[in-house]
This record gives sequence, C-alpha cells and structure tokens, in this order.
Amino acid sequence: MKILIVHASRYGSTAEVAESIGDVLRESGHDVVVWAAREMPSPRNYAVIVAGGAVHAGHVLGDLQRYVAKYRGELASKRVALFAVAGNLRDDTEENHRQAEMALLPLERGLSCVARGSFAGAVNLRRMPFPVRFLMRLMKAVPGDYRRWNEIRAWASDLSARLAG
Repeated sequence: MKILIVHASRYGSTAEVAESIGDVLRESGHDVVVWAAREMPSPRNYAVIVAGGAVHAGHVLGDLQRYVAKYRGELASKRVALFAVAGNLRDDTEENHRQAEMALLPLERGLSCVARGSFAGAVNLRRMPFPVRFLMRLMKAVPGDYRRWNEIRAWASDLSARLAG
C-alpha cells in the first residue's frame, strides 16, 4: 500500500519520529515516503496519509496546519492517521496525552481518521537558536530525549495491522 507520511518539525525530533514510523511501515511491506509538510507533497497518489506535528503552546506547528488546509478536500477521501509530538509527554499521563491529542482535533475535521497517537519529544538545546534556548531555560525545560521508541514503533505496527484489516 502506498503511504505518505508528512510531518512538521521545528528542531528535528518530530522528523525522526516520522522516519521511525516510516521504517516500521516499510518493514510491514508498505511503500512509504516521508516528507516535510512545508514541502507540500501532493497526497493524490497515496492510499493512506500519516500526518504528524510537533505541538508548541497547545497547537500543531503551522506547516502541518497549512498542509491539511491546502489538501483537506483530497484527504477527505483517504484514510488518515494523525500523531502529535509534545514536550509535556515527558510526563506520561493521560491528561498530557489528552492535551496533545486535542491539538490534532482541528486537523481531523472532515477526515476519516483511522488512528491517533501522541508521543514525547526531545529537548535538544543545541539545535535551538539562542533566544529559544534562553526562553527554554527560563521555563526550566529539562534537556533530554524523552521519546519512547518502543511505543512509537508499537503504534506504527498497530497502524499497519489496521490498514491491512
């Protein structure tokens, strides 16, 4: 099955999550390509679209919002899976997952969403420009990689099974 994964990533963490999801789907026999949402790849020739974005201040990054807005008509006739990558998921609580997935709701309107996921991200101060690093320190952000790769791969594997069923 041809699958397009589009992502919006500011500092690379979400892009790496998208690539990991793509790897699992490829291992399951799917034909997968991964693109940054800002490149606006057409969903026309794909059966499934997996769209994910980093969540900042309760909203998915604008690149993904613009992608879905541009292609909403085409996406409405396809199976779509959505995922969010959020810093607050460093603390793996139901409330934090709920907040991250709430950021996906505006994207989901009018689409046939077959799966939703929310994953912790990474805080890598070296990838951030000085003003952002300064702000992160003021907010007492704790640098580190909080992605739980086994959960991300399990979600992608479950998605593959849903698509086959």
